[in-house]
Amino acid sequence: MTMMTMMTTHKKFFEVFEVSKISKVFKDFYSNFYSHLLRLLLGMGMTLCYLQLLYAWAPTPEMIVRQFPTAPENCFAERSYCAKTSIVYEGSTRYIQVVLFASIDASNYPTTASLMDRYFDFDHWSVFLQGKESIKPIRSKGLPVTYENGHPVYTHLHHYYSEAPFPIWTLEVKELSIYRPMIPSQMQDAEITYEFDLIKGRHVIPELNEDFTDAVGVKNKYGRMFLKLDPEAQKYLVYVVTQTTPQIDLLPSIAAPYIEKSVTTIFEGVFDL
Repeated sequence: MTMMTMMTTHKKFFEVFEVSKISKVFKDFYSNFYSHLLRLLLGMGMTLCYLQLLYAWAPTPEMIVRQFPTAPENCFAERSYCAKTSIVYEGSTRYIQVVLFASIDASNYPTTASLMDRYFDFDHWSVFLQGKESIKPIRSKGLPVTYENGHPVYTHLHHYYSEAPFPIWTLEVKELSIYRPMIPSQMQDAEITYEFDLIKGRHVIPELNEDFTDAVGVKNKYGRMFLKLDPEAQKYLVYVVTQTTPQIDLLPSIAAPYIEKSVTTIFEGVFDL
């Protein structure tokens, strides 16, 4: 073997060795990279599954409330109501939940029934809400009262504009809601309990000359309202839970303050809080 041949052979050996070594380095790198990536993705998946289960089993007020809850400390320090908003996940369902506490002077309403009569005076909601910044009323009408098992059922057609975040600014809302008394009430010491829900789909309402095609601005809306009298303070205590899914595709954290403002503005206007 000549010197030139030996040098060529050694050169090829080292080239193969270097390529093999580099290949091994890259192979080890990519092997470790994908291994770590897989672990990371699995960890994220488990975390998301845990969060999904956590939110799916989050205790909502209608699950756990059995006695009239106490309003948060300083709830009525500055005004006659306070509210708290949260985003709740139940499986694939996501909604914005608003919990409202209100204190209403009993001297204005001799009975709990008279207080509810004020709330169900849907024909005057546009008057009650006139001048409010968060809601611009268009039409508010109550349908004739019906009865289920001898108890009154109220239906409300409500059309208004509400404040919305940038770049929408205002959101048209048109909804047909039904209010049913919950008898017996799930809350032991509540004197009156109502649940309300959207009526979906098309409904021709001849009494109002209205061809209601479907809800506008909201996909889903459900709530419960509890009421009792505090005889010592001579105050009506109102506890309301609403769960709303807006039609607009916004992050819940962005939409939530506007949903809360609409809820509180309605109670503020109707009861002159």
